[in-house]
Amino acid sequence: MRDSREHALRIEAIRLHENGIGFNIIKRRVQRSDSWLTKWLRRYWEFGEEGLLDQSRAPIHIPNRTRDSIIGRLRSGWMNQPPATAQRPARTWRKIASNSAGSSSSAHW
Repeated sequence: MRDSREHALRIEAIRLHENGIGFNIIKRRVQRSDSWLTKWLRRYWEFGEEGLLDQSRAPIHIPNRTRDSIIGRLRSGWMNQPPATAQRPARTWRKIASNSAGSSSSAHW
């Protein structure tokens, strides 16, 4: 838990509410907002004491995450190995023009 004082404030606010103390008095006593108090009351009603604990902020789903198989290959040095098949030579307009200038066919630009 990030801060035990914060957890103690949550418990105190819940206990005050259960004893019939009004929202405004609770807010002044714990020095928190309406939304803070409402959030922790709702969590307490839904989950009990466990609901007053901090929850993870880690995402449940990461849509663009790299697959574990690819990460494993990268870690094993897969990227440093030569490719299994020969790569096609890079073709740029300059190379095409220089190759065709010496050939019998002419290129007109």
